[in-house]
Amino acid sequence: MRKFGTYNRIGVGIILFLCIVAFSTQEWNSKQLNLKTSGLPTGYNELFAASGECANCHNSQVSPEGKSIALANDWRSTMMANAARDPLWRAKVSVELKENPDFTAVIEQKCTSCHAPGGNFNALHLGQGYSFEKMDSDIIGLDGVQCTVCHQITPASMGQFSGHLEIGENKTIWGPFTNPFGMPMTNFTGFSPEYSTHIKSSQLCGSCHTLLTQAILKDGSLSETFFVEQSIYHEWLNSEYPEEGKTCQACHIPTINGSVVISNRPPGMTGRDEFGQHHFVGANLFMNKIFSDYGDELEVNANVTQLDSTKNRMTRMLQNNSLQIELVELSRDSQELRVELSLQNMSGHKLPSGYPSRRMWVELLAVDALGDTLMHSGAPEPNNQFEGDGDGYQSHYQLISESSQVQIYEMIMGDEDGEMTTKLLRAVYPLKDNRLPPRGFNKQHISYDTVKIVGQADSDPDFNTRDGAQGSGSDQVIYEIGVKPESGAVQVRAKVYYQTISNKWLQDIFSSVTEETENFRLMYENSNPEPTLMTESVLISQTTPTRDIFMQNPILLFPNPTNGILNITNQEPMNYSIIIYSLDGEVMLYKEDLVGNVKIDLRRIGLSRGVYVVGIQHDSRSCFEKIILN
Repeated sequence: MRKFGTYNRIGVGIILFLCIVAFSTQEWNSKQLNLKTSGLPTGYNELFAASGECANCHNSQVSPEGKSIALANDWRSTMMANAARDPLWRAKVSVELKENPDFTAVIEQKCTSCHAPGGNFNALHLGQGYSFEKMDSDIIGLDGVQCTVCHQITPASMGQFSGHLEIGENKTIWGPFTNPFGMPMTNFTGFSPEYSTHIKSSQLCGSCHTLLTQAILKDGSLSETFFVEQSIYHEWLNSEYPEEGKTCQACHIPTINGSVVISNRPPGMTGRDEFGQHHFVGANLFMNKIFSDYGDELEVNANVTQLDSTKNRMTRMLQNNSLQIELVELSRDSQELRVELSLQNMSGHKLPSGYPSRRMWVELLAVDALGDTLMHSGAPEPNNQFEGDGDGYQSHYQLISESSQVQIYEMIMGDEDGEMTTKLLRAVYPLKDNRLPPRGFNKQHISYDTVKIVGQADSDPDFNTRDGAQGSGSDQVIYEIGVKPESGAVQVRAKVYYQTISNKWLQDIFSSVTEETENFRLMYENSNPEPTLMTESVLISQTTPTRDIFMQNPILLFPNPTNGILNITNQEPMNYSIIIYSLDGEVMLYKEDLVGNVKIDLRRIGLSRGVYVVGIQHDSRSCFEKIILN
């Protein structure tokens, strides 16, 4: 219900008159104001405004280079905007409700406090409960985590978690800019902007992104202890990022260098520096694909272009800013090759983080010069799963010597009997948590009881530890790969995948028949969202030290470096093969059954400036040399 009727109409008339006088040299028309053209919902309840009301003035920002950085358009295709429409969330809650009907009101009230806060907290303000039925007919509830929710969370609310938000009731909109010009906002909407530093604090995000829940036990009572469903804020708190001054917003609301005009009314407003782009980028590419495929059915207020923009940002974050890996050869003899895979968390929280269905796993494939597979750990299988992902769960590994062993970084929930569960309201404590901690993570930190390492990773001497010191944010896994004397060159490739939800979680949802689970099943099966390849690393193992082989071998390479022509001189009559690899292991050239001298024009075969590896094979022996192409 909008409460600003006659007074605001008078105020609007006055401010319009003043602005026309003050800016008489500029035309101020409905097109410039973008009135009701955003396609977002409009309207008010007692505490909040729908996002379309904010978009009227705050959806025409451009960067100093002239690129659109419109606030509402960036936000509308994110998980934040679509939190109440998320079909996975709806399906999972419907399963919990079906199994715990006596707790329906409590569950719906709790879940909507973070997924539909504009409806939930308005109902609370009115002394009412809030249900899914109410949410489905409430445009502001369905507006998700939106503008007037986040910007009305008060400074006094900082330090509260699990959706316990303190929303102001005097229509104060807290913002990051000093001395806001508030008259237009006040007169057009009834809200008044004020500056506060808390709007850029990680604690603001922690309001929902640390979530503690009580389990419903078999006897129908609530557990005395709380289960940490997610703890992104406390993971960040136990990292080096707070000391460096890097907040959640630094990554998820990245700032623009230069001046940006933040509102289109009144005309002539000066720009502000350090404008935060409302990207809210996360890792849930899974749901982004479903939103793209079923946008009309889910009534997503974003078009394909906007959803693609969010998808591209998610992909860049996962592939460029989250994880670094490196393969290193430790040793090799006639029977065994030992390699070490190092993984470094580059994010400000555990990796993966958030909802406990998320996980990462390592695929490692070793193939010898004869084309034989020596090891394939984490081999992909149909339905977006991988070999070794059966019943139960895999332990954390320091050493992997069999293909059936797979390194999976995840949190596994346990129920009151110590059995694995994917039911949130049965979870009492974690059975495993080897998700990669952020750099600076320390077991002595005050928040550690909330963000513990659990299971075999806790006793792994190099998990989050380097040179005996905690806080590396890394892990090292050793792979022992069986080889033969005739294996020759062995290519080892490691890939790390990210997945929003595993088959175990899906089967638990689909085994319970509700309208929401059936809708989600249809969307999932038709969209088939694949795991995301985050990064990969390749090494080529040689049988003996490269330089010694070339000194003893009658085959010579020259010149090195080369400007394009590579000469290969065979001083004795024998057959040999040549393979040229890029540094990431891609085969650029393969020639076999060669005799005598060979001249190769590297540029003619498509090679550009860089470093390559030349492999020469003869009588099951392999030797390698790096060459530089100028």
